[in-house]
Amino acid sequence: MSAEHQTSRKRLTLVDRSEELLPWRRAHELESCSLYWIPVDAFPVPLAQRAWLLQFFERWSQLMTTQKQLREELFFQFKGVDAVKDTFLCHQRDFFPTIGLCRRPGAKLPDPPTAKEIQAMSKQVLDTGKAVDVNPYMPDYSFWFAKKAAKLQRELFLGHGSLTTIFLKPDPKAIPPKLPPQLEFLSKRPELKQLDFDGALATATAMQDGFLPKSKGLFGAGLEKEPRFRGLLFILPMLYSQDFLNQSAEETENLFQFADVYMNESPEDRGILLAFRQEFEEDLIALLKKMKDEGHQYRGGN
Repeated sequence: MSAEHQTSRKRLTLVDRSEELLPWRRAHELESCSLYWIPVDAFPVPLAQRAWLLQFFERWSQLMTTQKQLREELFFQFKGVDAVKDTFLCHQRDFFPTIGLCRRPGAKLPDPPTAKEIQAMSKQVLDTGKAVDVNPYMPDYSFWFAKKAAKLQRELFLGHGSLTTIFLKPDPKAIPPKLPPQLEFLSKRPELKQLDFDGALATATAMQDGFLPKSKGLFGAGLEKEPRFRGLLFILPMLYSQDFLNQSAEETENLFQFADVYMNESPEDRGILLAFRQEFEEDLIALLKKMKDEGHQYRGGN
């Protein structure tokens, strides 16, 4: 039997899992990885849909971290997300957000305003008393939550079009050591408990994580001569459905060298994307079936 005939036969015998995957929909035209999309009615996501999504992502997180032995990292895009900016600022001490760049494929850093533009903006402020929109001059910065509190971070920020989550293999360099025995007494003193020595040690160790410099090598092409490039701690790929469909095999390979699982809220797609190269579809279907059996139904988003 020819290779062409075998491929044709294989395609004819593929089982359609679309119903089992709902409310997620798979992009079957994409063969380089498994890409799924779940629609939302709007961003911010309505409360009923958000409640289902929180349930789903908590269960998915447990599956990935316990059964698949991956770890979870969350990123928040601050630019243009007004609804939760105050919440983000109030929790800086809790989550130790660390700034980097989120980048669409091939995107350049915006040029800073010229002297003439600065003069025009200053005049506008003086004439109107209103703040000037400086977003067009700002890079698309992303904040990595160096301190791990994924469940709470999702509860605070999921559904505003600003959250990206990756799952990847643990890095031994980023596993925090235990507090030295001679210093354990410090964590037990009532007046020092608020300092959270263990948390501070874990956060400091997280800064040694290998995925941070690796991300710059994978996603920083074309930015190397930018003065701001050297100071970036990481570059997070910001991918929407068209990016997955249009990217090269090399770009797909780069993504999955970076992370085993990639999830991104996509206002452009009016939904949330989930992508992985390793075959987790059976796990996804089993998780969805359990949720349906327990009465968790996703409403709307058609």
